[in-house]
Amino acid sequence: MSEALQAAIASQRMLLHARLAAALSRLEAPCLEAWGDRARLEQVLGDAMQALPYCKYLYLLDPAAHQVTGNVSRTGPLAEHLGRDRSHRPYMSEALAGTELSLSDAYLS
Repeated sequence: MSEALQAAIASQRMLLHARLAAALSRLEAPCLEAWGDRARLEQVLGDAMQALPYCKYLYLLDPAAHQVTGNVSRTGPLAEHLGRDRSHRPYMSEALAGTELSLSDAYLS
């Protein structure tokens, strides 16, 4: 991969990181207020999807990286993902180590 392409990708990742960090930080207080009420949490995430046009899914995890909500999409929550253990997923290593926000390598859905 050329240096120019690597620089362009790094620049785009920094821009995406900044946009996500700002949008996700606004979710902290409403999610804390709704913690323990799955329906309310999923509503908060559903509302947030409007401000995150580049996101496909949002979901919340407990400290052990188990999902406490379904995957929330633009059409609503997908309950079949509730309780899913994501602790062994490669993209979770930085989060479980305490990193506030990290971008993993791209995943293709």
